[in-house]
Amino acid sequence: MMLELVTEIFSPEAQLSPEEAELGRWAAAVRDDNWVRLHQMGHDLRLEPETLFTNIAEGYCHVLAAGVEPKDDAWEAFRKTLANLRYPLLGQAIAHRISQTR
Repeated sequence: MMLELVTEIFSPEAQLSPEEAELGRWAAAVRDDNWVRLHQMGHDLRLEPETLFTNIAEGYCHVLAAGVEPKDDAWEAFRKTLANLRYPLLGQAIAHRISQTR
């Protein structure tokens, strides 16, 4: 399931549901390492901090699965935070990446 969604999100001809398109916006902002845009999206949607974190985490996990995640220190810290929280989608993303390298 994750592979199909990742493929569709980053495919130019993708036919996405509104929810998938929204996830794609978050994933694109993560991929572009655009923290200003991420915070602006959260502000525009009037998200509570925990919902903002969840949206960024989902976007990060999807770009990680696609192999295009940003590599700077802030994202490394974010990934470690997700790992420490045992964030389920992170485990799925890592498993997907491992399966793609075999």
